[in-house]
Amino acid sequence: MHLFYFLFYFDPMKRNGTSRSKQAFKQVFYKGRRVRGLWTRNGRFYAQMAVETAGVMKVTKMVLEAETPTQAIEKMADLKSERRKGTLVKISHAPKLADAIAEYKASSTSTTKSPASQRGETTHLNLWQDKLGQMRVDKIRKQHILGVRDELTSGDAASGSKKISNRTANLYVQALRQVLKFQEERERIAEIPKVRALRLPVVESKRELIDDVQFQRILDACRPEVTRNAKQLRYYLRFLALTGTRCKETYRIKWADVDFERRKVTIGADGLSKNRRKRHVNFSPELAALLLEMKADHPKDSSYLFPSPQRGDKDIPATTLWDSFKMVRDEVKMPHLGFHDFRHLFISKCVMAGVPYMTIAEWVGHRDGGVLIGKVYGHISEDHKADMASKLSLFKKPENVVELQQQAAG
Repeated sequence: MHLFYFLFYFDPMKRNGTSRSKQAFKQVFYKGRRVRGLWTRNGRFYAQMAVETAGVMKVTKMVLEAETPTQAIEKMADLKSERRKGTLVKISHAPKLADAIAEYKASSTSTTKSPASQRGETTHLNLWQDKLGQMRVDKIRKQHILGVRDELTSGDAASGSKKISNRTANLYVQALRQVLKFQEERERIAEIPKVRALRLPVVESKRELIDDVQFQRILDACRPEVTRNAKQLRYYLRFLALTGTRCKETYRIKWADVDFERRKVTIGADGLSKNRRKRHVNFSPELAALLLEMKADHPKDSSYLFPSPQRGDKDIPATTLWDSFKMVRDEVKMPHLGFHDFRHLFISKCVMAGVPYMTIAEWVGHRDGGVLIGKVYGHISEDHKADMASKLSLFKKPENVVELQQQAAG
């Protein structure tokens, strides 16, 4: 009876279902004095503070990244300073990475991306789930990310994993950053570990830009004896070269997206463009002429600029003109030519015409304000300016000055 009473009295934690290993909070003493608001439990330090969460002030304990009382006091002072400035972030419960990935993939941040982007991101996140899935997101540090990335870029003969390029490794890290950013926005981690992207090798492009002569040859090859979809393919290639649109989004453009009054065409009005945002391409004189020509020649039973040749009674767009294009490509003996080359042609022409990079970026759907265009096509602009300058005469009198004077007088 006495033994039973002893066990019952000294084992209250067992009665309420808590673990014996989970110690109670203890106040911290430093130099013989209690440090107000500083607590410790299971070897970790906590700052007890009043923090505003969702507009309500609540007293809560925040874990401190400290190993000694001195460090804990300094960290708590930093938190109080942040609270005075209004920059203090209350960190709530941090999930394991595997759970964080599942939450991210189910969110609109992920589901609104294109199916191809979601598939690629899933591939990258599966690796992080295998490597760090059981770690809580607030415990993931720079060294953990670098360790996985180094393994990817070096390859592991023992496990049979293949070495991947720096570019692919950067994509893996970027996918993880998306998940961590999602958790940061929900105040579950204080900040995302900073990992510098791997430098990419400078590779000279093997594909040259289409020149004017080649472009005309391609259009001339769009003949019925080469492909039965010759007329539509010719319209399609001209449209790509005059708008810089991507091949798949071009098929889905409707005549309702063409505004002749405001002289612009809307790309991605259906919300299915690469970045899920619509954009507008202003008419150039050549684009306006092309659209008027297409409108006059357009079948009345379709609302699409490029209707499917096999649509029957249905109003559906063409899904691909690739087979027809390959026939034309073989005809002009340009086997490496792709639809994307006409997007490059449009951008290069705009750069040489002196159109601001930001405007070009808006037309083609880049969201970086023209940074990528400046990097990739900047040399074209420089070469073009140098060519123009070589033909410029500012002070030297022309040899036929007398003839010019006579022409001016007459």
